[in-house]
Amino acid sequence: MNKKIVLREYETIYILKPELDDKNAKDFMKNIKTLIQDEGGTSIKVSCMGRRKLAWTRKKYERGIFVHHRYTGNNTIAKKVSKNLTINEKVILQQTIKLNNLFTSLNEENDDLHIYIINKERETRKSGIIHKNKLFK
Repeated sequence: MNKKIVLREYETIYILKPELDDKNAKDFMKNIKTLIQDEGGTSIKVSCMGRRKLAWTRKKYERGIFVHHRYTGNNTIAKKVSKNLTINEKVILQQTIKLNNLFTSLNEENDDLHIYIINKERETRKSGIIHKNKLFK
């Protein structure tokens, strides 16, 4: 079955309420990761930056648990993640941005190429800074 697929790399940063204990925060992060995988995306990295002070008061909170999540998938995955974070009462603030288009594939079963391109992208970023398809050191 030939179908055109455009995979993109997304980055979502969200802030959880500070009164959540570590177990509940970890379960919430796993749920978001599972949502991405269930929709056909790939989770690259999830990192919890811990409890930090917010730059301004948001929803009567001055502190929050900061979480950074990088993943790949199509645009519907990013919309679903953003919608789930907006609806959930545990989340104070969230923002999703598109980092770049990874590749366009004609086959849905091309997972090896997907992993290869992600690894090549990481190697390129480690060797220097990417700016408008140019590499600067």
